[in-house]
Amino acid sequence: MRKITLFFVLLIGFGAHAQSLDYLTIRTTDGVEKSVTAVGTEITFGDGNMYVKSGTDEITFNFNDLSAMFFAAEPTGLRNVISDQGGLADIPAGSMVQVFNMAGKPVGTFRKQAGQQSLPAGLQKGVYILKANGVTFKSLVR
Repeated sequence: MRKITLFFVLLIGFGAHAQSLDYLTIRTTDGVEKSVTAVGTEITFGDGNMYVKSGTDEITFNFNDLSAMFFAAEPTGLRNVISDQGGLADIPAGSMVQVFNMAGKPVGTFRKQAGQQSLPAGLQKGVYILKANGVTFKSLVR
């Protein structure tokens, strides 16, 4: 196995101030993102997998499922919030919301209306992945 340890990362631009990029975000082919603290993160490769260890988090990704890796100043990733028919409370009115099935296939897009707390009618029962304003989370339709 090959081992890579991530230490401290800075992004410095011409005429710009330095920005600390504290998180490593890994995106899979189904669009799900997982962020870990970049400092001290260990990445190893073997058996067709990438193993990520950051503090107490240990995550395994199959090479075929990897889409992208990038450093960010803020963590991103799929929120583990599952709510009945909604999860829209934290999304501002007027925001575009993308809806994906659990296989990552897009099933629709809608603009959140003022006071809207549930997903549009017509979705079959199941768990969906929603993306809006840089946030990704799960929602349950019963």
